[in-house]
Amino acid sequence: MGDARLMLLAAAPVLATLPGCGESGGFAPALAPYVEMARKADCADRVNRLYWIDRQLLVWRREGACADATWLDALYDGTSLHALCIAGDSIAGPRQACRDAGAVALFQTIEDHRTAEDLGLRPGHTVELVFGK
Repeated sequence: MGDARLMLLAAAPVLATLPGCGESGGFAPALAPYVEMARKADCADRVNRLYWIDRQLLVWRREGACADATWLDALYDGTSLHALCIAGDSIAGPRQACRDAGAVALFQTIEDHRTAEDLGLRPGHTVELVFGK
């Protein structure tokens, strides 16, 4: 995936609320930028989940009824809206890319277990679903 695809991902929405606060509850300050993007979400009518890994990394999964990019997963470092890694469907077929070599193994584990509740990361990591649909 080229840089244009990574830039597009940076504008992709991510929904998040703190556990126990409800969808209209408060947000952790670190998650606020992702929440703002989420309010503009499209193509996330089937799945829109944000996981907080070790309270440092964010994994966003979305699936929707779209002509292109029906699913997209992204790994963020929690300090930037630019994804470390992305994987998704495109008109050219499935694509995966990481701009941080140190994140490749973790992201591959997540992708291999993308539908698992713990994303295949337990017991070595904490995995919190902070928003789920």
